[in-house]
Amino acid sequence: MISNKVIQADMVAWLKTQGTLTTLLAGGTSDEVREEQYQGTVFGYPAVRLAVLNQAPITEREHCDHARLTVTVRCYAEGASSRPVDILAGVVNDLLHRKQFRGTGWYTTFYSSGLVGAVRLNEKLWRSEAMFTGVVYPTTTP
Repeated sequence: MISNKVIQADMVAWLKTQGTLTTLLAGGTSDEVREEQYQGTVFGYPAVRLAVLNQAPITEREHCDHARLTVTVRCYAEGASSRPVDILAGVVNDLLHRKQFRGTGWYTTFYSSGLVGAVRLNEKLWRSEAMFTGVVYPTTTP
């Protein structure tokens, strides 16, 4: 299987190149596209964070180096309205649904498994999610 760290880094790097997404983020730049585990003290909203939720080998196939993958892109924004996070999640969904994706030593086609509507995290902070599945194939077989 391909390391979750590699998958996450490749996807974050790709999302950072997507102008339709980055123009909606804090400062209108790609600075707020990061991995879910980011723990820095300097950040702004709106922002997106990518998490690899699950990767499991497909053992019924001859080549068990293939894996089912589930990822989510969590969208965050501050304000009185949840609308910005739902807009972000929709943009992410449009970018990744049915997207043939090539990473470092792997490839897949992402399919949307749904959008999670806005949830209030505190008085002025909102989160929504765009979730995706795919089957990860190595570009070279061992």
